Amino acid sequence: TLSSSSAASDVYKRQVLKYIAQTALIKMVNHFEETAEKLKAREGWRLGWSRESWRLFLVDLVVFLPAFALGAFAFGTAIVPIIAFSSGMPARGVLGLVASIGLILLFILFALVLGALVSLVKPVVFRKIVLEEQGVFEGIKSGWQMFRSAWKEYGLLWLILTGIDLIWPLVMFPFFLVAGGIGLLLGGGVTFLTGGRLIEAGDPSMVWSIVLGGILFLIVLIVPLAFLGGLREVFQSSSWTLAYRELKAEGLLADGNGGALLLPEEES
Repeated sequence: TLSSSSAASDVYKRQVLKYIAQTALIKMVNHFEETAEKLKAREGWRLGWSRESWRLFLVDLVVFLPAFALGAFAFGTAIVPIIAFSSGMPARGVLGLVASIGLILLFILFALVLGALVSLVKPVVFRKIVLEEQGVFEGIKSGWQMFRSAWKEYGLLWLILTGIDLIWPLVMFPFFLVAGGIGLLLGGGVTFLTGGRLIEAGDPSMVWSIVLGGILFLIVLIVPLAFLGGLREVFQSSSWTLAYRELKAEGLLADGNGGALLLPEEES
């Protein structure tokens, strides 16, 4: 029970930090674009520790709960044919299985399309909430309207960033090999230097040398990969923020009827 509660607490802390970091990064990029001033990490943390980070969590919650309910309903619908046709003639059981597989595939396709749409609209909604201090439902509504008015531009950015995500493992593989090789050399060297004789003698205390070498290996492997992954997240978030600012400056604001309103200086 204690281990499960501790794991749940760790997950909660990571989620809290994620939303604070997202809010801070959006505000820091926006601040730099407006003032050309680079904020320090402590100043960014202060920006992220705000009501907007809580609202980002609520947006994800508003999206997750209906999606979860829809998924549960779709799964229940998919297994109904198996239950209905499993009794009786074997041919009916086969028919039920085929129908269930078809429904499951249809649901997977629908989930993929819905997930892609959410990943397209949510960055816009997040920036509406963070940069314009809108509420959860107000941000969702105005973010959707802005996305509709500039869906081609946002769609192109989404395709570029998705392409980067797809090729990222290939780009990271050489770094993984290099970091893994260095980690093996350092970790193995430390293990040999601190417990080589113990290992040869079969002394049980050699386990501490092995653990020390393993920890060093993980540090050398994980730290640079995590750093590069963080740079990717910063690049993606900054790209969305810059695109949001540019499209807003160009007057691509939805008017509620799917049209676009020009800014006052552009009307003249």
